[in-house]
Amino acid sequence: MQLLCPILIGRDAVVDDLVGVIASAQAGSGAMQLVLGEAGVGKTRLVEHIAGLARERGLCTMRGRAVEVELPGALRPFTEALTAAVRAYGAPTGPHFEPFRPLLAGLVPEWTGDAPPDAVPLVFVAEGILRFLRHMGDGRGALLVVEDAHWADPDSVAVLEYLADHLSGEPVAVMVTLRGDGPWATVDWAARLVASRAATPVPLRPLAPDDIRRMIRGCLGEDPPDALVEAVARRADGLPFLVEELLAGLADAGGLVATGDGWRVDGQRLRPAVPATLAVSVGRRLHSIGSTASAVIAAAAVLGTVFDWRLLAAMAGVDELAVSAALRAARDGQLVAATTDGFHFRHALSREAVLADLTPPERARLAGIGLAELTRQHGELDGETAALAANLALRAEDRHQAAEWYLYAGRRRLAAGKISDAVRALERCCALATEPRQELAGTVELLGALVLAGRNDQVFAIGNPLIDSGQSGVDDAIRARLLLLLARAAVSAADWPAAAGHLTALQGLPAIADPLVSAQVAALRAALAYGQHRFDDAISAAGEALSRAAPLDAPAIEVAAHLIVGRSRRLRDFEAAEESLRAAQRIAAGHGLPAEARIASFELAELHYIRTGDNAALRQVRDDAAQSGAFALVGLADLQLAVALAVRHRIDDALDAVARIAADAHRYRLDGLISSALVVRGFCHAVRGQTVEVSTIAAELERRTVHDREHRSYLWGYVRLVRALAADDLDAASEAAEQARQLLVDNTSHVLGMWVLLRTCSGWSADDAVRTAGLTAAMQPLCLAAVVAARAVDLGRGGAIEAALHTYGQVERILADAPWCRHVFRHLVAGAARADGWRFPPEWMAESADFFASEGLFALARAANTWLRAAGVPAPTAGPPRDRTPPALRAYTLTDRETDVALLLLGGLTNKQIAERLRLSPRTVEKYVERLFQKTAVTSRAALVALALSPPESAAP
Repeated sequence: MQLLCPILIGRDAVVDDLVGVIASAQAGSGAMQLVLGEAGVGKTRLVEHIAGLARERGLCTMRGRAVEVELPGALRPFTEALTAAVRAYGAPTGPHFEPFRPLLAGLVPEWTGDAPPDAVPLVFVAEGILRFLRHMGDGRGALLVVEDAHWADPDSVAVLEYLADHLSGEPVAVMVTLRGDGPWATVDWAARLVASRAATPVPLRPLAPDDIRRMIRGCLGEDPPDALVEAVARRADGLPFLVEELLAGLADAGGLVATGDGWRVDGQRLRPAVPATLAVSVGRRLHSIGSTASAVIAAAAVLGTVFDWRLLAAMAGVDELAVSAALRAARDGQLVAATTDGFHFRHALSREAVLADLTPPERARLAGIGLAELTRQHGELDGETAALAANLALRAEDRHQAAEWYLYAGRRRLAAGKISDAVRALERCCALATEPRQELAGTVELLGALVLAGRNDQVFAIGNPLIDSGQSGVDDAIRARLLLLLARAAVSAADWPAAAGHLTALQGLPAIADPLVSAQVAALRAALAYGQHRFDDAISAAGEALSRAAPLDAPAIEVAAHLIVGRSRRLRDFEAAEESLRAAQRIAAGHGLPAEARIASFELAELHYIRTGDNAALRQVRDDAAQSGAFALVGLADLQLAVALAVRHRIDDALDAVARIAADAHRYRLDGLISSALVVRGFCHAVRGQTVEVSTIAAELERRTVHDREHRSYLWGYVRLVRALAADDLDAASEAAEQARQLLVDNTSHVLGMWVLLRTCSGWSADDAVRTAGLTAAMQPLCLAAVVAARAVDLGRGGAIEAALHTYGQVERILADAPWCRHVFRHLVAGAARADGWRFPPEWMAESADFFASEGLFALARAANTWLRAAGVPAPTAGPPRDRTPPALRAYTLTDRETDVALLLLGGLTNKQIAERLRLSPRTVEKYVERLFQKTAVTSRAALVALALSPPESAAP
């Protein structure tokens, strides 16, 4: 008979707090709670009670548990929780979740066919889990319970940390139980979350004596005698689990007897019948269920807290009927519990007590039998079952066999794309290896997994000493493989000297004669040359890789080589670059390499945009990448689209887009994208002449780009250069362009075109400037426009005025959709024309003066008006245009666009109607309205209308 308390005792205050947490989740304000306490204090019964209350309130409840095994599978608690949720509530749908579904296919068996073939960064899996929870909680709230997090694998811990950081504003509550006693690694993680206020601790204390009395009353269904309460309280230490265990032990020993009228306490037998410890209590119940059943439960304890009952018959030497009877008796004796798909010990303490009663030889013998039966039943083991086999070998005290099984498990997990799991298995193999050969095999496999995981520092720390050690067993074949892995890691880490050294060392080995090895080496040499900006060498090495890979059926090498060729050719020949990128796309698509195919498609779309300014293909690639869960690529495409908005002078839209990009980049920890987003933000504020914002962004980029040459060149070329141009500071502009030129790798860049134009305006010949800049026929449109403008300056300086104007007409056509660049180029060329004695069209400069004034770029506006007056053309004073502004609003210095919005708003149009009229986004119109409110110090449209219609003298600020 089971003696379990049906109600939760002594946790009223905690329950009230946690009910408030789930109510907040239902209202859309999620949070994480860490339920902390020693083993047996009641963490599980508390969260089960809260989950029940949550279900009554209509929340979607999910539950997953970490288990105590030597090598837990990655994300086990989330696999359990999500799989059960899909079966109970159905799969999430909708555009916000669908792109993440393939990334979670490894967690939900029903989605296995959707799994991406390439490894998925953990941060995207974590975001997918968050979106899964959000969908489940939409309109009703969701509760996720993760139990026994002190046994969680590192990936599960990382996901919990991610959830804690992002639950605010989500309809999701997460409750995590973990032991607060002992040196558990996750306690440090919990302490960090609590310190940063990302999670709230819920410490559980032992029950008070009165609560123990209430709990015993709940177990028995009647008031207990004082003697019973005193006897149990003395041994239970306030732990609810031990209260129930001690009562069960008393009942087995005859100190507590069930009668027709209730429970009778045998006073004579009470004191000696109370178990002194949990171990004694468990031992008595094992004895009471008989020797056969005890042997079955002992075998189960050797397998783990969660165990496979199908192995028990062989391990205990009984038949399956005896196993069933034993498990039933152990369940009735509160030792084990049944789930829908198996059995587990009711508490880890119960299993520990059973194990403690076995001698080391007994545990080893049972583990050995279990291992033999496991391999017999399963034949070829998968990665997870192989990890269990390794655990059993270790418990059987066979380190050599355990290491072999961990090696096997690592290889299987690697083949299944479970890279972090593979790394942990292979690390265990190396730690347990009993001979050099075994350790070497594990180390080589481990290095391969670490390369795939991008953990380059560990690759160097392990691989370099091994190469230098001269260890026996490292033959030429193994040395070649090690050098290849080290070279791959060095290329990935942009450590070009190290990569070159490893590739040179490979040349002297016999393994280089192997066609596959030589093809891999050529591909790495191509990547090295490209990384060192030796583009001709990169093309040559990539061509060698292609010729060697062609007969080998090595599509990954061919794709990598074509990509290198395409990127290298893009700097001088757009058509040849497109040819190589299309080859990469075709091979990748035809050989099941979707990640590489997406990269090739993106680079083709980017190339098309660079050549034509048409971003339709870029949008399509972006949408396809989003549907496939390739979110790093989505960020890159979104960045290019934001740049397109900025170049077209849709600055508010560009700033909105880049804010979203930056938020996602921070969320997904994409450092390079964070820096790129800062550059675009800096550019947007620079074209508006907003020096305070630009200075703040420049300082942040300065800090971030100490060792990042590419983004440092962008800081000079797209932020500081543009700020100087907007301020009409041509000396600072020339200096910024020169700094950028010295850092730039891409010789098709707009910035080099600006460098050529500035140099030509200062007296250089355009041809000399183009040669010095290293420009070729392959130029981006803005770069080409600047070079053409420079040639117009050259022609005018030489007296060919008509040719100069005709040439500059090409600039106007190229920059038709880039108004800021168009007007700034006019300003630069007109200044040079005046200095060189030829007449630039004044109607163009009058239009530019109006543009500069309307944008608040008053230094440029004054310069344009000065030019116009010098040319004999009447020019207004530089300042915001006021002719169309309602008289009462003229004191507020509205820009042209703000005036447009104000006039339409006074006409009674809605934001959506204004957006349609002005061809802006509704969000941009909202920003203009907010800016009008800020400038005029009103808080509503009605107040703005009233202000605009008031007499000017009463409306002045």
